[in-house]
Amino acid sequence: MLRISDKALKTLRSRIASEQVWGVRISIVPAGCTGYEYKLQYEDCPSATDTVYHECVAIDSLTLSTTPDIEIEWVEKDLQKYFLIKTPSEINRCGCGESFSL
Repeated sequence: MLRISDKALKTLRSRIASEQVWGVRISIVPAGCTGYEYKLQYEDCPSATDTVYHECVAIDSLTLSTTPDIEIEWVEKDLQKYFLIKTPSEINRCGCGESFSL
């Protein structure tokens, strides 16, 4: 299941429109010092095995089986603006916050 804040969805849709693509894909990949990191990338179309949310966010079946609950927020803090992606099944995050363990 995907939970996305209104502000994050609005920002995401705006960026998708400016890139002229179908939407985005969220996946987890082995990386970092803690084990995994989220990958957010533009997509021209979802694959047949993806689950699609809000008509513009695709999540592959492996990611959903590993992290069934994903939350996305849009954060504006000081000079930084970014999408914060997290899941309640995270056990730990590395010191910089880029990677996590399950």
